[in-house]
Amino acid sequence: ALGDACPPSVVLNAGCAMNLPGTPTVWPREAVTIMLMGGHDWFRGTQPMAQYLGNTVRCVGADNRTTAVLYIPEMTHMRQ
Repeated sequence: ALGDACPPSVVLNAGCAMNLPGTPTVWPREAVTIMLMGGHDWFRGTQPMAQYLGNTVRCVGADNRTTAVLYIPEMTHMRQ
């Protein structure tokens, strides 16, 4: 809702950057975001690591230059 005015954020898990049913997430172009993804995240399901990471990164806008994705293979899903 804040778009580019969103303060810098650290995002745990990758649910917000997935192609889920319903209204798609509109990824801000210039909001600074660090997304921390785990290899044992529930959202990964049975996807191979490269496919999971690639699908998630594609949900971030192609013109976005302020999002960093950190993938940690050993990390489990972080409950909120």
